[in-house]
Amino acid sequence: MDELEKVIYINKLLQIYGELLTDIQKGIMSDYYEANLSMSEIAEDRKISKAAVEDAIKKATEKLQKYENSLQILSKKEEVIELVKKINEQNKDEIIEEIERRL
Repeated sequence: MDELEKVIYINKLLQIYGELLTDIQKGIMSDYYEANLSMSEIAEDRKISKAAVEDAIKKATEKLQKYENSLQILSKKEEVIELVKKINEQNKDEIIEEIERRL
């Protein structure tokens, strides 16, 4: 996964699971991944060390991935999106049967 793909993936996880993070973790992750601030900028704004920012990002990312591994909301959402795309392209009856099998 390249850096851009990672940023997109983390942003998707933040949209789904962000409320499960602490307020500080959520704020730092938002600053870093959504506002595209550097760790140094975040540290300066929050008056904490760059190492603390890096640690918060690492721990929050691990939490988000743990939630996704357990709940799989993002992967199921992406499956549904793909199935909807197929509905628009293929025989709707076949896709409905595939959806029923997966549920």
